[in-house]
Amino acid sequence: MDNTIKVILISQAPLPFSKIGSWTTLYKNYLEGKHKIDCIVCPKPENSYKTIQYSFVNFTFWHKLQRKFLKKKNQEYFQALNKLILPNEKYIIQIVDNYGMVKPLKNYLVSKGIEDRCYIQFFYHGYLPYTKKDSQEDFYEALD
Repeated sequence: MDNTIKVILISQAPLPFSKIGSWTTLYKNYLEGKHKIDCIVCPKPENSYKTIQYSFVNFTFWHKLQRKFLKKKNQEYFQALNKLILPNEKYIIQIVDNYGMVKPLKNYLVSKGIEDRCYIQFFYHGYLPYTKKDSQEDFYEALD
């Protein structure tokens, strides 16, 4: 077993992002230099970073139905993430500006029995992530 902890970034925006964006520009500058990101889960970008492993999010009609009727959000991201997770390895999973993905990600990791090998980091670059009364309690319980 390799004792290295791998860092996976989950992004709703393709990285590198071809348009203007604040945190996407921040990550572009970071990822073009010396960085600690091993893998990115995101929609397929126009170009990719050669030194980073990708797992692209595949948006399907089935995922759209799951979101709408079964209230299963982010399944397409977790499917892409699952392709990167190897047995007996440890991971830091970073989420940027997507408060709504934190709790479903934690539930997904628990359902796969791998939550003890994954550390969730959340970074918000814009607005505070709390939208509903008492939602910050659920939010912080899901973070490591």
